[in-house]
Amino acid sequence: MTAEGPGKPIEGNPYFIEDITTGRVRVTPEGRKIYGSQFARAGINIEEIRTREQMNWAHEVSMPYFIDDLIEVLEIIVKLDPTMRGKVDKIKRIFGR
Repeated sequence: MTAEGPGKPIEGNPYFIEDITTGRVRVTPEGRKIYGSQFARAGINIEEIRTREQMNWAHEVSMPYFIDDLIEVLEIIVKLDPTMRGKVDKIKRIFGR
C-alpha cells in the first residue's frame, strides 16, 4: 500500500479528503462512522471510493436508506411529542413514504 499524499476536505463534504496531488478521494474516520452503514446497506464498500464521481454516486444510491433512517427518528419524535404528527406526516409525503 502506498502512502497517502497531502489532502484537503472536499468542499461541502468534510468527511472525504481529496489528495491534492492525485485527486484521489479517501474517507475520514468520522466519515466511516457517518456513512459506513448507510453505504453498506446500499451494497457500497466505503473503502473502495476513490473519486468524487464515486462519492457522489454512493450518496445518490444510498439516499433511500438515509431517508428511512430520518423517518425512523421522526417517528420517535412523534412518540415523545404527538403534536409533531402533522409535520412528520408532511415530511413523509414529501419523500414518498
